[in-house]
Amino acid sequence: MGICSSNVLNPSSSSPSLAAVLILENGQLEEFSYPVTVSQILKRNPSCFVCKADDMNYDDFILGIDDDEELQLHQLYFALPVSWLSSRLKPQQMAALAVKASLALETAGISSSGLY
Repeated sequence: MGICSSNVLNPSSSSPSLAAVLILENGQLEEFSYPVTVSQILKRNPSCFVCKADDMNYDDFILGIDDDEELQLHQLYFALPVSWLSSRLKPQQMAALAVKASLALETAGISSSGLY
């Protein structure tokens, strides 16, 4: 996901109740308090896809969000490696994502309950 466009996305530092939260593959957190589409994120991160945390369940297939869909406020999203796309979410992957999200949210001073 590398950005090549002049429409650079700048993560905001707004409160989580007013933002969509994206956890990147490297564990960094980005908040968006303005409309942003999945395609804008993928321009900066071409080796990933974006999925909504609420749609991820143990042993279910991991599905990406359509490129033209906008991230929704109060929601948590992950940018995951393309190799995970359409594979089943394994327990160790789910645990690793939970730890990654928890650390990123804690570092940013965001309560996970503030997202929903």
